[in-house]
Amino acid sequence: MLPDTELHNIDYSDFDDFCRVAGITLSISEIHGFMTGYMCSNRKTSSSERRRLYWDLITGDYDKVGSLEDEIVSKLDVLFNSTLEQLDEFGDYQFRILMPKDEENINQRMRALRAFCAGFLAALASVALNEEVSEVLVDIQSIAAVRDEMEETEDNESDFFQLVEFVRASVFFVFFEIATSN
Repeated sequence: MLPDTELHNIDYSDFDDFCRVAGITLSISEIHGFMTGYMCSNRKTSSSERRRLYWDLITGDYDKVGSLEDEIVSKLDVLFNSTLEQLDEFGDYQFRILMPKDEENINQRMRALRAFCAGFLAALASVALNEEVSEVLVDIQSIAAVRDEMEETEDNESDFFQLVEFVRASVFFVFFEIATSN
């Protein structure tokens, strides 16, 4: 069971396992990326708007609701609100991408980063963006498209860390660029 606290306390493996058991086909990283991109242009959404977003995202069928579905929505809302809180606190730079722990295989972590990037891009696909944001999204698209397997080396770990930090910084940039343009 996931704790109902902030994003730093949400365990990727537990959340991903929960989603798989619930029959959700998207990875939690892709869902988190989509939510993060969505909140860049929709910071102030009602609970019912978010509920519809979650259902459209995970099932495509908003009318399918039950007790497990309510638990899923509750957990996704914790993820959404925690992420939004971290982005709103830009000065602390606390935003983190929900992905496997550093001890996990680098290829598993890279797949999660790619999925996050793909979800983030999908959420912003229909948003009017300025040139600077569009350029950053091209770089994120390049990360989402990486398909090479990586060896477990210190250089690859360092490169991966730099990619994650680039994506984090890019998310902040996009979030605040869109916020200040609205």
